[in-house]
Amino acid sequence: MRQAKFHNGDALTSADVKFTFDRILNVDGSVAKSLFTDIDHIDTPDDRTAVFVLKQPNVTILPYMASANASIVSQKVAQANGNDLSKKEASIGTGPFTLAEWVPDNYMLLQANKDYFIQGLPYLDGVRINVVPDQAGLVAALRTKAADMAIIEDARAAQSVRQEEGITLDARPSPNYNLLFVNTARKPFDNLKVRQAISYAVDRQQIVDAVALGEGDVTGPIAPALTQFALPTSQYPSYARDVDKARQLLQEANVGPIEFTMLTETSEPAYAKDIAQLVQQQLADVGIKMNIELLEFNQWVDRWLKADFDMAPGLNGGQADPDYYVFRYFTTDGNLNFVTSYKNETASDAIKQARSTTDIVRRKQLYQTVQTELVDGAPFIWLYVPRDYIASLNTTRDFVHIPTGNISYLRQTWLDK
Repeated sequence: MRQAKFHNGDALTSADVKFTFDRILNVDGSVAKSLFTDIDHIDTPDDRTAVFVLKQPNVTILPYMASANASIVSQKVAQANGNDLSKKEASIGTGPFTLAEWVPDNYMLLQANKDYFIQGLPYLDGVRINVVPDQAGLVAALRTKAADMAIIEDARAAQSVRQEEGITLDARPSPNYNLLFVNTARKPFDNLKVRQAISYAVDRQQIVDAVALGEGDVTGPIAPALTQFALPTSQYPSYARDVDKARQLLQEANVGPIEFTMLTETSEPAYAKDIAQLVQQQLADVGIKMNIELLEFNQWVDRWLKADFDMAPGLNGGQADPDYYVFRYFTTDGNLNFVTSYKNETASDAIKQARSTTDIVRRKQLYQTVQTELVDGAPFIWLYVPRDYIASLNTTRDFVHIPTGNISYLRQTWLDK
């Protein structure tokens, strides 16, 4: 282990590493739990050595350990705060910046960590992260130089930034994906043919063109950026819009007139309403009436966590390994399986096997099974992967854009002013 210090000056030790992963595995509601369930136990022979003993081989665990979900926390600080890491005083890490101020839903002020374990970094004395509620506000902040950098969600805002002098827009294919969550525990979505009919009725390319202004790629269960594993969407029959086929499936389903509500968030992503309105129009073509219920994002999350919805648009995060796209939702014991209540033993078994083998050819075969099973079962209606946009003033230097929302390279960013 590196000789690193927490922001309060305490040394990071193997005890903190063990505490962090034990906490992930044992705290109720841990969203990262399923990423690490193959950990049997962790030994700490000395302060700078942590030995992870696994129940079985797991080829995904190393990239998961490098994710934000596995950030090491101070055992002393966490326990002193009742294991509640949402408190400002519990926000103690070992990164390049310390948390100086935090006003939820407003701003966060970070200061340089003078004891950062990479010598000479960070270059910046501090970083202020402002929460801007609308994309137009981000563009205005850049235009007036009130901001040096912005994360852009909406393709229309990105297009506007491109027209501005003195601003650079970096657009990269995102591993994140837009989708429709389908609650298979609710009628009529417990009927496979209804879900398949919706898949045939949705025009994914029209959504890409209208919402993302063409800057996106239609996707299946694994993002196209993972070229080694992702099947071409041309291999999925239901991805070629076919209104007649959709109507035929609905007739075979024999569930009568269909009316349901799309639970839609007002942000994250900002364009969720646009997706919902297009899907509403497309489903009307096959005789399905879809209502739209708009909620603030926090309210939407509360309902989503209770699986209290018929259908809902979402933007899910992606990673470099295909396991991240499928394990949590589509293994029968995955910690997010409750969201759609979808069970498919064939897909679940293939996902688990793919996690435990280093044979790339075998992994590819297994993930082909997973993708075809899931698209056919339609517990999600996968739509498209967007572009990940970072806009910055030309005076902002050496930031490295990682298209997962990762901003760790602020540590080496500097301002040419």
